[in-house]
Amino acid sequence: MSKNEMEQVELTDVEEVVSIFEMFFEKTLTPHFKEKTITNFLGKLSTQGVMEAMHTSCVKFYKEGAYDDEDIEAAIKYFCGICWRTIKPVIAKDFE
Repeated sequence: MSKNEMEQVELTDVEEVVSIFEMFFEKTLTPHFKEKTITNFLGKLSTQGVMEAMHTSCVKFYKEGAYDDEDIEAAIKYFCGICWRTIKPVIAKDFE
């Protein structure tokens, strides 16, 4: 697979993760968060794992018609926490 094809797959994966967030919250994630954070997680975890982490965090903090910016920020932080907790054992194992 060429570098261009890999970048396209990665962009598609990022957009899939973002679409889960946008199904719950009527906000969009910042370009920096998409390009850096989600891409970083997709480089270390499976696409399915990152999508599940986003879904879990959105479900936890979504309040139908009653969520606010604090709920959105909490969902994003929770998503990052899920991903990092999944990555840490893998990184630790690499150093054994």
